[in-house]
Amino acid sequence: MGLYGLTTTQAYLYWFNYPKDSWWTKLLVLFLWVLNTAHTVGVCHNCYYHLITAMFNLEMLLRNVWSLGMTVVIWIIVFATVMSYYIKMIFQLSSARFRWWLTGAMTIPFVLALGFGLDAAVRMFLAANVEVLLQFSQNTILPAFIMLVITDSFVTGFLCILLYRKRTEFKRTRHIVNTLIIYAASRGLVSTATSLTMALVLAIRPSTIWYSAAEFAIVGIYTNSLMTMLNTRRTVYEVADTGRSPADSMNKESHFGLTGRRRNQNGVSIANKAPNVEFIELGERGTNYKDVNQHEEDKPAV
Repeated sequence: MGLYGLTTTQAYLYWFNYPKDSWWTKLLVLFLWVLNTAHTVGVCHNCYYHLITAMFNLEMLLRNVWSLGMTVVIWIIVFATVMSYYIKMIFQLSSARFRWWLTGAMTIPFVLALGFGLDAAVRMFLAANVEVLLQFSQNTILPAFIMLVITDSFVTGFLCILLYRKRTEFKRTRHIVNTLIIYAASRGLVSTATSLTMALVLAIRPSTIWYSAAEFAIVGIYTNSLMTMLNTRRTVYEVADTGRSPADSMNKESHFGLTGRRRNQNGVSIANKAPNVEFIELGERGTNYKDVNQHEEDKPAV
């Protein structure tokens, strides 16, 4: 529930702070939020059934419920959506010489993870009880988790390397790229660590379903990683413009679209609204040139 609350907050901040983004990106955020809502409903139903309805009833506890298979299907859809966005981003950032090689290296484990995950989802819907899930966990679920770890590692590594190669001698550009690398590495470490935890738990204790606890959280982790990247564009711009650290910028940034206050040439305190800059977007690119020009005009003459 905590991750779902964070997802809802991220979606609200995105729609409020980036109204000039393309409709494609807005629909992507809405789609992920709807999937997280459905996933949270499935998790709540699963927990309510096993912890309240079927309490102290062994036969009911072993019975498979529809919400378990539904959460796996939603996890696969979220994983496919988020990873497709990152693979597309890496495709755009890479040079023509290595573009198809990098894309192919990421696509192979990505497709294998989807295949194993869909197979596991179908078997979960057909299974009559939870004991049946243990029969194919080593052949289907564990390979899916392993491919998940490989895909996350490739995406994180390639994204950090490509961003590092985009650094220039200009201080402002280097600051932006360094901040983006930190965000990309943080995102990848969290999702990779969660996927690795699921794989290790299943490999060490194959006769249990403890890994499902981490599986319930992985959907929120993937969704929030993408929404955080979309919402930090304003912060990245302010970090490069002011030279403050990312933590200082996020602490001083208002959730109502304002990033501090400054004084114009007449000494009047006015709000400093950061421009709507899109670094990378799959749809139409849009930059709030009016806000940028106004920001430059309000600066005092040197």
